[in-house]
Amino acid sequence: ALAALAAGGDPRAADLARLAAESPWPARRAAAATAAARLGDRDLLAALAADSASVVRLAALAGLLDGGGGEEAPVTARQALADADPGVRAAALEWLIAHPVAPVEELFAALAVEGARRFVELRWNAAAALGARAAAEPLERGQAVRMLERLAADRHYAVRLEAAERLAALGRPRPAAGPAVAGRGVAYYRQLLERSRGPREVELETRRGTLRLRLDCPRAPLTCVNFLQLAGQGFYDGLTLHRVIPDFVVQGGDPRGDGWGGPGYTLRDEPGARRFERGVLGMARAAPHTAGSQFFITLSPQPHLDGRYTAFGRVVDGDEALDRLLPGDRILALREVPLG
Repeated sequence: ALAALAAGGDPRAADLARLAAESPWPARRAAAATAAARLGDRDLLAALAADSASVVRLAALAGLLDGGGGEEAPVTARQALADADPGVRAAALEWLIAHPVAPVEELFAALAVEGARRFVELRWNAAAALGARAAAEPLERGQAVRMLERLAADRHYAVRLEAAERLAALGRPRPAAGPAVAGRGVAYYRQLLERSRGPREVELETRRGTLRLRLDCPRAPLTCVNFLQLAGQGFYDGLTLHRVIPDFVVQGGDPRGDGWGGPGYTLRDEPGARRFERGVLGMARAAPHTAGSQFFITLSPQPHLDGRYTAFGRVVDGDEALDRLLPGDRILALREVPLG
C-alpha cells in the first residue's frame, strides 16, 4: 500500500515512508525503501542502505541503482561489494555486469567475504562481471583472465560454465566445464523415476485462500521430486511470498525472504515445451542450473520465459486466491494431497 501511494503521488506518501523507515520490523523498513525509490528520496534510501537487516539494504540498493542509478550509482555499487551479506554483494555484482565500472580486484574481493562459498549466484555473477570488466577495460584483462581461470575450476558446474564462456568471449582457450557432478548413484535415479511416473498434486494454503497445484512429474522429475520433498519436510511453511508483481508473477520459497536464499543446494534446469501461460508453476533461479527452492506462478502469459525456465506444474483450483495474493503474504502450509 505504501509503495502504491508513492507511485500514485499521494501527498501523504513521503511522511508515511519516513515513518515506516523507523519501524522495528524489517519488512516495513524495506517497504519504506521501495517507496523512497518511487518518490526519488535519495537521502532516505542512503540511510536505509546502512540498515542492520539485509532485506532492507537490498531494497535500498535496488532503489539507488534503479534505472541506471545516476551519477552516484557506481560508488553505491562498489561500496555494496564489501557488504557483510552475500545477497547484497550478489545484487551489486548483478548491476556491475551491465555497468562494468568496478576494478577487477574489487569484483574478486567480493568473493573473499564470508558466505561466498555457499552462494552460487554470487560466484556466477562475479564471473559474469569479471568478463564484462575485462571487455570494457583492456588494461585489467590479464588480471581478469587469471581470476576467471580460477572460477573455471569452481566446485559448481554453473559457475565453471559461465567462467568458460567469459574466457572464450575474451579470446582465451575455453576450459572444459567438466561433468555436473550430482553425487547420486543409479539407485537414486531409479527411485526418482518411480516417484515421478505420473502427476502429483499439492495444496498451497495462504490467508487469501488455497491454491491447488498439479505437478507435471514426468516432464520435470528432478524438480517435482525436490519440490515434494521440501514440502514434505515443512520447508515452505511460514515462508513469505516475497515477490508479487501484478500481471507477471507471484514468487516464494526463499528462507531469507529477499530473493537470494535457497535450500543449500541447486538443481539442473529441466526446460520443456510447456508455455508459461497464466497459472503455470515454474522454478526461479538467478543463473542457469541454480534453482533450489524458490518457485513462481505466472499471473499472465509470459512468453519470454518459455524454454528458459523449468515449468513443472499449473494451478488447477484457487484461481481467485491467486489474484488476491500480496507481497509478504505467508505460506501457511504446502502439502501433497491425493490426486483429484
